[in-house]
Amino acid sequence: IPDVAAAGLFDKSLSILVRVERLFAWLCSTLAVVSVQVHTIALPPWTQDQSFEAIVANSCGQEQVAHELVAITCDPASWLLDDDVKQRWATPEWGIPSSLTLPHGEMYTLIGVISAVVRDVRKPTVLSGPNCHLVTHVQSPDAGRWMLLNDFAVSTSTVDDAVNFSPPWKYPSVLLFRRASSPNAVADTKVVPIPSTVFDAAPLNPSVASVIKAVTLPKRGDRVAIDTEFVIVEMEEATLQTDGTRVVIKESRQSLARVSVIHGETDVVIVDDYILPNEPVVDYLTRFSGLTAEDLDPTRSRHAVVSLKTAYMKLRYLVDAGCLFVGHGLHKDFRIVNLFIIDTVELYQQPNMRKIALRFLCAYLLKTEIQLDTHDSIEDARAALRLHNKYIELVAANDFDKTLVEIYSAGRHCRWKIADLE
Repeated sequence: IPDVAAAGLFDKSLSILVRVERLFAWLCSTLAVVSVQVHTIALPPWTQDQSFEAIVANSCGQEQVAHELVAITCDPASWLLDDDVKQRWATPEWGIPSSLTLPHGEMYTLIGVISAVVRDVRKPTVLSGPNCHLVTHVQSPDAGRWMLLNDFAVSTSTVDDAVNFSPPWKYPSVLLFRRASSPNAVADTKVVPIPSTVFDAAPLNPSVASVIKAVTLPKRGDRVAIDTEFVIVEMEEATLQTDGTRVVIKESRQSLARVSVIHGETDVVIVDDYILPNEPVVDYLTRFSGLTAEDLDPTRSRHAVVSLKTAYMKLRYLVDAGCLFVGHGLHKDFRIVNLFIIDTVELYQQPNMRKIALRFLCAYLLKTEIQLDTHDSIEDARAALRLHNKYIELVAANDFDKTLVEIYSAGRHCRWKIADLE
């Protein structure tokens, strides 16, 4: 950690691209997995007859390159502030080759591209905050196939898309080449399965008896209803422009604070974990989460408090077991938890219409009221499961479309207020 700090990787005043470049250099100098030679190319004035390969060759000079990997890094200031440089990258004729030959005659093949996606190059915070993020194109083990990693989204892509910098919002950051003569090694490390005993792990406050006893865990194809609560660990930063508009400089960060899971076939609670925060909490969102500082403190909590890793291992076990997750309105939550989920807020939504709250759906379809005092993740998870059961029932009877129209009609009539629902 001191070495990482000395490299400036924790310095939030630096742009994300500068920190990524420093991280890459630090990893190259620290990890002896493969040898990497890094070159930062300096682009001369714009000329049509000078190819990318020629510029890289000039940058390397006659230096003997004996490394497994060669990384070509690009100075972000050059392509942000120099129109000639941006024009060069955006010109297909100039192009980035899928392979290049360095001065000593060794051929290298392109295997990865890190690009910066910039929303507005005119902003002073162009290289940090919500105005910029990185995406990565990686060559897959299958010949000719590429993958695009964009935050939590992973999709198939092509090498042409990876090296296409004609969009005004896309800029190059790092190009990674591997020696063509090197074997295309694929990691054969076996994944160690999560044992079911993780559900028996003792909490951080062992004096608190767990309310969840030994249960039958779900198997492949079983549904599990899930709900989560979050706390804020970093507040949003925003500024007001002279015209009165509010501009977000940095978005808030949330951390998982409670996760509840119910076995969909037995209606038994199999997980109800309160999670010890890894960093100071600035807002417990008590009005929405029902959580207080005492709930997440192992020395004071009357609930079972566990580490974030323990909670994630339980969820990972259920994922590996092939369970189907059911919940309501958890798109944002599960972007953080990083799981796919059957979301009842989407099941009960007409195209281009408002999303319907869990409380309203329960009141209309199930004739029950929830969240009377505060939010409880077990109650919300069980309600989502019952709504999914109702959805299956309505679809089987061919009544779902008609019922959904009636729900929207009733909502408009009572202005979506449960007290006025007839």
